[in-house]
Amino acid sequence: MHSHHSFPVAALGALLLACSPPRQTPVPLVGAARDVAALEGQWDGSPAVLTINFVRVAEGRVTGTLAPYADPETGVQLFTAFEGLLRGDVIEGTYATRAGRGVDSQTGVWKVTRRKP
Repeated sequence: MHSHHSFPVAALGALLLACSPPRQTPVPLVGAARDVAALEGQWDGSPAVLTINFVRVAEGRVTGTLAPYADPETGVQLFTAFEGLLRGDVIEGTYATRAGRGVDSQTGVWKVTRRKP
């Protein structure tokens, strides 16, 4: 099953908050210092707060996974992987979410914008 939904993660916003003052648990970031530095700042996106397990950034490409979370409608455990491209103050990309051990996934697009100081 493939369908498009808005990305259920402000997790990306939380991801990028990991690059700012320590108000949350830091998100592990992997990449060259220059690439990681490109993510610094506060980013805005979806209002739901989820936990990011891992983020990798290389030459403007951002990839990662979310910690498993419960579907707000059914309670089924969901697993999400995401990828995107960093262009100035915007990161946009796609994600794929699958339920439990299922192979079917739902896909969609997401976008976050860096807040101006």
